Amino acid sequence: MLKKKTRRILFIFALLVIVSALPVYLKVILAGNAITILALDFDEFNYQLKNGGMNK
Repeated sequence: MLKKKTRRILFIFALLVIVSALPVYLKVILAGNAITILALDFDEFNYQLKNGGMNK
């Protein structure tokens, strides 16, 4: 599971890439990867909550 600071940095990175003046294909590649990582982390977080809480 990602740390809170790492999730925040990935989210800000994705937003900056989306609003930047990069070509569309670079936006999809860069922001798509960051959003995928965040979605997988969110899915893991929900799975841990359903199965008895978070174990650290």
